[in-house]
Amino acid sequence: MGKRILLMIFIMLLLPFYTVTASNISNYLPSNISIYDGEGTIEQISKEVNWKPLRTNHPNTDNFIWLKVDAPTDSHKDPYLYLNTAPAFFEVYQNQNLIYSYGEKESDPRIQNYRRWDLISIDENEPVFIQLKGNFPETVSIGAKHQFLEQMLYADLIRIIGNIGLIVMAFFSMIFYLFNRKQTLPLIFAGFALSLAIGGLLRLETKQILLDEALLFFYLNAFISMIGPIFFFLFFSKLLDIRYKKLVAWSWKLYGAFCLFALFVLTLWPQFLVAVMVGLNVLLMVSMLSISIFMVLSYVKTKRKVLLYSILGVTGFIMIYIIGLIGQIAELRIEVGLIANYVLVTACISIFISQYVELNRKIQRYSEELEIKVEERTNELKETHHQFVKSIQESATAMAEIAALEERNRITQEIHDNVGHTLTATILQIEASKRLMDKDLMLAKDKMDLAQTLVRKGIDDIRSSVRMLKANDWSFDLKTSLQELIQETCKYTDVHIDTELSAIPNLTHQQKSTLVLALKEGLTNGIKHGKCKRFHFRLSVEKDKVRFLLKNDGQPLELQKYGFGLSAMNERIQQLGGTLHLYPEKEWGCVLQISIPI
Repeated sequence: MGKRILLMIFIMLLLPFYTVTASNISNYLPSNISIYDGEGTIEQISKEVNWKPLRTNHPNTDNFIWLKVDAPTDSHKDPYLYLNTAPAFFEVYQNQNLIYSYGEKESDPRIQNYRRWDLISIDENEPVFIQLKGNFPETVSIGAKHQFLEQMLYADLIRIIGNIGLIVMAFFSMIFYLFNRKQTLPLIFAGFALSLAIGGLLRLETKQILLDEALLFFYLNAFISMIGPIFFFLFFSKLLDIRYKKLVAWSWKLYGAFCLFALFVLTLWPQFLVAVMVGLNVLLMVSMLSISIFMVLSYVKTKRKVLLYSILGVTGFIMIYIIGLIGQIAELRIEVGLIANYVLVTACISIFISQYVELNRKIQRYSEELEIKVEERTNELKETHHQFVKSIQESATAMAEIAALEERNRITQEIHDNVGHTLTATILQIEASKRLMDKDLMLAKDKMDLAQTLVRKGIDDIRSSVRMLKANDWSFDLKTSLQELIQETCKYTDVHIDTELSAIPNLTHQQKSTLVLALKEGLTNGIKHGKCKRFHFRLSVEKDKVRFLLKNDGQPLELQKYGFGLSAMNERIQQLGGTLHLYPEKEWGCVLQISIPI
C-alpha cells in the first residue's frame, strides 16, 4: 500500500514538468509593431513618420510611449487586439478615435504589477495606436477572440490540474483528521495544502474571465501569502525537538503580526508597497532558514526520519525558488511555483507515510505484548477463580453458622423484650402479696391471683414471640399497641404514665416493633432498677424523624455500660439509621431519647 502511494505521489510530482507551448500566441513582439517615444495628440501621432521598428521588449517605463500595430495581411473578419500583460495605464486608438482605455495615469502601486490581459475589438485592415505607461506588454497580437481564450485555457490547464491535486490532498487530510481528532497534524496539512492551491488558482490567467477586480485579487493574494507560511511553520514545528518549538512559535506569530501590519500600511499608504514587500520577503526567508536550522539540529539529536524528509522538502522548496528567480528554469517555461509546492507537499506526505508505518509497527508490537499479558492474566484469573471458589465454600459454612447464631440472638432479644416486662410486673405482685400475707389475707390472695395471671400472660407472650419470629410478619397498629402496653403497665405495676401521642405516618414493620419494644424496655428498667412511680412518654414527628421520649422519676441514672436489653435496643435502632441517648435531668432520674428517620 505504501509503495502505491509513493508511486502516485511521484506521478503527480512529474505533472508540473509538462509544458504547453501556445503556437498561435507569441510571447515576443512581432515585427509589424513600431514604437515612438515622443509626445503629441493622436492626430499628430498618426501622421508621424519617425516611427522605429520595435526590436526589444521594454519591461517598464515611467514615460508615455506610443505603439503602432499594423493590421496583418491575413486579418480576421472579426479581429481582436490581445495585450498580455496589460500595462497599468494604456489607451487604444483607431481611425484617430479612442476605442478603449484602462487604468489611471497615476496608478495605484498595489495594482501596478497585477497580471491581467485585455481583448479589444478592432476594425480590420486599420492600424492600431496604443499609448501606454508602466509595464510593457509581453504579448501584443491580433487574431480571433476564441483563439486567444482557448490558448489561455490550454496554458492554464496544468496549473488547474496541479492545484486540484492539492485540494484533493487537503480534503482527504481533513477526512483523516475527523476520524482521529487527537492528531492535529492532518488538519494543519489540510490548511497548508489548501492555501497553496488557492494561491495557485489566483495566479491563473483565465480567472479574469469570471472576475476582474485587481484590488480584490491583491488582498486575496496578500491573505494567502500570510496564511500559507503560518501553516508551514505550524506543520514543521510539530516535528521539532521540544526545546525549539517555542522559538518556532515566536517565528510564525511574528510573521503573522508583520503581515497584518503590512496590510494595514498598504491600505492607508500604498506608496510604501516596495518597502513592505521587501521586508515581508526578507522576514519569510529568515523564518524559513531558521526553521531549517532547527530541523537539522533536531535531526542530529533524535535521528527521526520525519525530520530528514522535512529537511529535504524545505531545502528543495527554497532551491527551486532560487533557481526560478535567477531564470535558469523560467526560460524553459516550467511552472516553478507549482513544482516547489509539490516538492514541499511530497515531503509532508512522506512524513505522514513514515508516521503511519511507525504507528503500525508500534501497534504490532503492542499487540504481541498484549497477547502475552492476556495469557499471563488468564492463568492468574484461573488460579484466582480456583481460590475464590474454595473461599466461597469456606465462607458459606461460616455464614451458615453466623446466621444460626444471629437467629438465636434475635429470638433471645425478642423474648427478653416481650417477657421481661411481664415478669417484672409479676415480681412486684408477689412481693406485695408477701407483705400483705399477715395483714390482709384476702388482698394477698388477690395479688397472688394477679401474679398467676401475669405468669400465664408471660407464657402466652413467649409462645406469641416464637410464632411471630417464625412467621416474620407482625401486622399491628402502632398507636393501639402503645396504648395497650401503657394501660397494662399502669394496671399491674401501680405506676402513673403521662402520654402524648402525635399522628404518626405509616412506618415499616421493623420501625413499629422497635418503638414498641423500646417502650417496654424503658418501662421495665424504670420500674425494676429506678424504683420509679411516674413516667412521661411522648411520641412525635419532627423534620422527617420520629422522636421518642420517655422520662421517669426514679433514682438518678448511674449507667456505666448498657445491659443486654439496652444493647439489643441500641443495635436495632442503629440498623434503622437512628440514635439512642440515655441521660439524667434535673427533675427526672432518667431520660430515654430515641430518633429514627422515617
